[in-house]
Amino acid sequence: VITIKEENENLINKGDLSQFDSSGCGLTKGCLFKPSNCNPYNDCSYALSYISDDERVYFELLAQVAGESNVWAAVGFSVDGLMGGDTVTDCSSLEGRDYKARLSYNPGKSNRKAPLAYGLESKILHTHHAKVADGIIYCRFSQLIQPPESVQPQFVRPLNAPIFILLASGVTRGKGNLNN
Repeated sequence: VITIKEENENLINKGDLSQFDSSGCGLTKGCLFKPSNCNPYNDCSYALSYISDDERVYFELLAQVAGESNVWAAVGFSVDGLMGGDTVTDCSSLEGRDYKARLSYNPGKSNRKAPLAYGLESKILHTHHAKVADGIIYCRFSQLIQPPESVQPQFVRPLNAPIFILLASGVTRGKGNLNN
C-alpha cells in the first residue's frame, strides 16, 4: 500500500518529471481524461491527475496545444460546472518566457490574473515542472488547499469544497490573460 505522503514524494521527486504518470489513477490518485481512457501522449485532448496531503493538492496537467510558445492549459474550479465565476490555475508562457503555473480567474467568459499581494502567488502555488513539446503542454504543480485568509475566494477558491473541474487550453494575450 502506498501512502499519500509516498505518492506525493513520487510526484515531486520522480526521476522523470517531464512525463504524465497515469500509474496510480483510480487507486492512489484521481485522474480525468478527455476522451475517457485515452493515452496521454497519443490521443488525449486533456489529462489531469491529482492527489493531496494535509496542506496541498499535487497536480499533473497535460493538453494538446497549437504551437510551442504563448500557449496555455488550465484547470478551472467551478461551483456550477459552467464557465464564469471560476478560479483557474493555468500553466502558461507569457511573451515567450518560461512556462509556469499561475493563478487567474474568470469573471464571466474572460480571464484575468488573480489580484494577489506581492509574493502571495508563490506561497499558494509551486511549479515543479513545465514544458511544451510536439504540440503538448505538460505541467506538474502543487497548490495550497486552503488559501491564506487575505485571499478572496472569487480569486483563489479553497480546494476542500465541492467543485466541478473544467479543463481548457488556448493562446495567451499580451498582458497574460488567457484566450480560448
